[in-house]
Amino acid sequence: MLASNRTEGRAIRGADLSITNLYKRYGKVEAVRGIDCEIKPGEFMSLLGPSGSGKTTLLMMLAGFETATSGAITMAGRDLTHVPPNKRGIGMVFQRYALFPHLTVAQNIAFPLKMRGLAKDDIRSKVARTLAMVRLESYGDRLPQQLSGGQQQRVAVARAIVFEPPVLLMDEPLGALDKKLREDLQIEIKRLHRDLGLTIVYVTHDQEEALTLSDRIAVMNHGRIIQVGDPRSLYATPQSSFVANFLGKTNFLPGTVSATSEDSLTINVQSVMLSVPRARYMAPGNAEIGQAVEISVRPENLHVVQGGPDALHGIVEGVVFVGAYTTYTVRLPDGVRVDVQLAGRDYLAEGEAVSLRLPGELVTIFSERAE
Repeated sequence: MLASNRTEGRAIRGADLSITNLYKRYGKVEAVRGIDCEIKPGEFMSLLGPSGSGKTTLLMMLAGFETATSGAITMAGRDLTHVPPNKRGIGMVFQRYALFPHLTVAQNIAFPLKMRGLAKDDIRSKVARTLAMVRLESYGDRLPQQLSGGQQQRVAVARAIVFEPPVLLMDEPLGALDKKLREDLQIEIKRLHRDLGLTIVYVTHDQEEALTLSDRIAVMNHGRIIQVGDPRSLYATPQSSFVANFLGKTNFLPGTVSATSEDSLTINVQSVMLSVPRARYMAPGNAEIGQAVEISVRPENLHVVQGGPDALHGIVEGVVFVGAYTTYTVRLPDGVRVDVQLAGRDYLAEGEAVSLRLPGELVTIFSERAE
């Protein structure tokens, strides 16, 4: 449904999207396989996954540029499954801007309004208001080639929102920009989302971008949604080793279940007996004594300690300083390497012996490692 309520002080004017058992086949290849997803009015949902995971195909079906083989797409209760793109009333932003090179910025933005038959005065006022939204008030008379890449992308966003669509689709819109400009435009996109209250579906393969922008993230692989959740829960509690491995950096360590109880599991990791809450066990079935498992732990959750029987011991093999933190690669006695992330620099040196503590409450247990 369309929404006009307020959530956390923000006006919500977007529409809900419902995707039901959606498939897209190209011959024998299933690019999208049985997708079910509910997107709330005014929500910022990112589709995150590696190349070939089906995220762009799914977005193109939402836009109407690809026809679903089977399944259904509805927006605010309206069946869009076989509605052509120009009849859906959905905004679209592409990675390569897709601006008309012979039209000025203002003319590019006005184009969808002219196609809808609006009066000239209405077009003029809406274009001016939208230029202000994307902070390009003085650029209306310029041609696209007179703008930077970031400015062109702002024009593309302005053209997509000028007719006030309830849903905005964005296909890796920042992928062609450098890191600093991407970060600046991420802030602008978040501001526009907050101010306009649109429903946004955003395709990206950049994990950091998805974590920064999204209310929720749908992680995709092989044409399926593997897990959906808010950024914090996905990062802290991945339900599969694929999600743990793809969403941010993680370390995998082999282990063996040595004891079980109602509330916790004891895992033997490098001869360290690690107590892990049972809720952190993501493998199918029940944990059994002697079962081989994989332990996932984020680099920032490994702690350097003074030693002791409950610590992992290793040698620092690499040091990478990236400004706010330093990543240390530590080789354990069995040859397994783990990354440790510490704030600042100059804590450890290459060749230094180090002891690490595994926090049982922050690790996740899987039955096998992701490919």
